[in-house]
Amino acid sequence: MTYDDDIATPGRRSDDAPPDPRQLLRDIDALVAAGLVVPVRDPAGVVRVTPTAPLALDDYGEEVA
Repeated sequence: MTYDDDIATPGRRSDDAPPDPRQLLRDIDALVAAGLVVPVRDPAGVVRVTPTAPLALDDYGEEVA
């Protein structure tokens, strides 16, 4: 048993089906259309999405509303 096997991950089991790539694309498109994320190309040429506003974190790394 590895360390990763010992960590409980809610909502994810080894028998879960992988996410549908078409649904993921629709979800990302909706986030971009809502202005919540913007696509950016990193130096390696990979397109990623990043939040339009920086996340505010407290001293413990938790998101501040």
